[in-house]
Amino acid sequence: MPEKVLLDLLGHIISRPLYPPDFLFMKSESEPYEVLHEWTFLYTKGGELYFVLALFGIEYAINMGGPYIDGYMQWLTEKFDNSPLYPNGIYGIGHNLSVKKQ
Repeated sequence: MPEKVLLDLLGHIISRPLYPPDFLFMKSESEPYEVLHEWTFLYTKGGELYFVLALFGIEYAINMGGPYIDGYMQWLTEKFDNSPLYPNGIYGIGHNLSVKKQ
């Protein structure tokens, strides 16, 4: 994966790569599988609500209540850049994309 690349779109949407588009996930005792999309909501300590969506390995975070992403950037810093979708890292065939532990 390339270095963390963050793109600020319209001031309140951010995107960054999480894993390659052809990434195969593994769970114990299961066949490898692809994840085309996934999502969650994140509430920050500052009371901001973010919708976090991943499409083909690209994570998008959208501030649902305002035009700024500063709260999400602060959250990422506090969580060592761990995605809210994968707080403990990502594991798959031929890849170990685990992230820094807190």
